[in-house]
Amino acid sequence: MLDGLKKKAKKISKDMVLINVAIVLLGLFLVLKPGEAREIICTFIGGILTAWGVFKLFDYFLTRRKTDLSMLSLIGGCILLAVGASIIIAPVILAGMITAALAVILFIGAVFKLQYGVAFMQNESKLWWLQTVGAILMIITSVIAFINPFGSAGNLIMIFIGFALMADGIWDLLSILYISKVLKKAVKKVEEAEEYSYSSDSSSSGRYIETTAEDVSSEQL
Repeated sequence: MLDGLKKKAKKISKDMVLINVAIVLLGLFLVLKPGEAREIICTFIGGILTAWGVFKLFDYFLTRRKTDLSMLSLIGGCILLAVGASIIIAPVILAGMITAALAVILFIGAVFKLQYGVAFMQNESKLWWLQTVGAILMIITSVIAFINPFGSAGNLIMIFIGFALMADGIWDLLSILYISKVLKKAVKKVEEAEEYSYSSDSSSSGRYIETTAEDVSSEQL
């Protein structure tokens, strides 16, 4: 059971590291290319939706038995293909929503920080308050990004969000490393306790066998 928990924790940690590395890279891209970022992101999203729609259409036409469920693939595929193609042709359709979407990503990062803060507090870590303060600051940042006080200066809001995403991703990576270190110590203590319990049981059994053998020998004599 302990091995299963270790594997599961390792997989979750790996996934979180990859997600946060992607967030850091996205933030860096927004800082370096604030002008082109909006259109490129929209085109990328449009490409994903288009590919998803094509996949669903292939799934429908390759399905031999047509059912009500397969009809959903046809309808969904057509919708996804139409939306994706529209975004690729005219990225401005989605451009107005990009800032809000990035603000939501920042808010989700703040929620994760709050969870880390609770985990730190449960493990009696002295850094729990720092993690909680970070979560609050990130919530405030996400609200600022959503409101967009920079007005028509589109590049400034993209740069602001870019720096916020980089700070969010790096902070979470450091938190993951710290939590992994704490978990490794906890697992090590559990393993040591199990080994001690096993050795104690073994020595007790050995003493019992020796005592029983002596008793049997005495009775025979």
